[in-house]
Order: sequence, then structure tokens, then C-alpha cells
Amino acid sequence: MIKFFSKKRSLKFSSKITLIDTFSDYRFKKDDLVYPGLEEALNKKSNSKFYFVPNFFPSKNIFNVIRNIFFFSKKNYIFKENFLSFFNYISCVRKTLSKKLKNNSAKFNNVNLSAIINEELNSNKHFYSEFLARVNLAFVEKLKEQNLDVKKVINRFENQPMDKAWNYGFRLHFPSAEVIGFQGFFYYPHFPHQSPTSYEQKAKVVPKKIIVTGKAFKK
Repeated sequence: MIKFFSKKRSLKFSSKITLIDTFSDYRFKKDDLVYPGLEEALNKKSNSKFYFVPNFFPSKNIFNVIRNIFFFSKKNYIFKENFLSFFNYISCVRKTLSKKLKNNSAKFNNVNLSAIINEELNSNKHFYSEFLARVNLAFVEKLKEQNLDVKKVINRFENQPMDKAWNYGFRLHFPSAEVIGFQGFFYYPHFPHQSPTSYEQKAKVVPKKIIVTGKAFKK
């Protein structure tokens, strides 16, 4: 597996660290649009150990994607890709392509919905979204293997599959960590899934605390 250029392929800090997920596309960006000004503010804290974890979207403009990778590698960024092996990615693909309900028993009001659910599971129309979710889980597992002391993680929270995997992974493997979801804007098609249910909270696939435009709501 080709590794992204970075001196931070292995984190060996005794002090507690904070991890912040963010996004990058083909556009060459020097300023983070997800958390504007956050990196500068955190850099002013001498005792702050924080790292952004970027998600890269597929693009035909490979040149700018590579420029972004090299630019981020000189800043407080770590890449999930540097922690995962080729076999980790193969495993993520295999698990994404092979899904089926256990025992074919999914009933609601005595109606068996297993056939409908299995059809949806096997459609693979949302392959990339689920694949990224499994990559997030594998990444958190690798961090756990390094025995890191993770103090806090921040998720740009839309309650998408990759968000669920990020939050579930850290709540499972780092139960003492502060898991925060950040919603800096509202986009009306996202309204249904941006409001977590009690079932999602019980399953630990949502953050422990969600911050919406500067106001915190504990779940």
C-alpha cells in the first residue's frame, strides 16, 4: 500500500491527544473551511496535542489532491491511510460486499421484513459511503493497538455512515475519551438524520455531546 507523505505515521505520545476529522476535495486549500481559525487558535496553546484527520474525496484532479496531501503533511495532520495496510483495505471491501441479516429474522409488528432489508444490504448503491465507514473503524482499531491516550475526538457530525463508524469506534475502543459532534451549519435534506434517535445513542454510533452553532446539547 502506498503511504501518504508524512512524518507522523506512528504516534508515540505519552500525553493526551485530540483528534479532529475534516474533509478535503480536489481544490487546493490553505485554510480549513470546516473549522475556520481552529488550527491557529489551538497552535497558541503550548500544551495542546491535536491532529486533524482528513477525509479525501475521489476526484479526477489528482494533481490538486496530491498538492493537498503534501501541504497537510507539513501541518498538524495525520492520514488514516498511513495506519492501514493493503489487507486492511481488502478486508473493508470484502465486508462491504458481503452482507446479510443473521437468521433472516427482522420482524416489525409480526411482519418479516428480512427480504426487503437484505435487498437493500446487497444493493451496494452506497458502497463508497459504507466502505469509508469500515475504513474509519479499522483506523480507530489501529490507534488502539498503539495504546494512545486519546483525550478528545471531534466529528463534523452529519450522522452519515462514516460519522457513525468514527463515533462508535472511539466510544468502543476509547470509552473515557470525550466524543464530540460539531454541526456548524444546517442543510435541510440532512434534517432527518442530523437528529439522533434514542436507539442510535444506545448503540453508541453518535457522539456523547453535540455542539450546534456554538450551543451544546448533551445526549
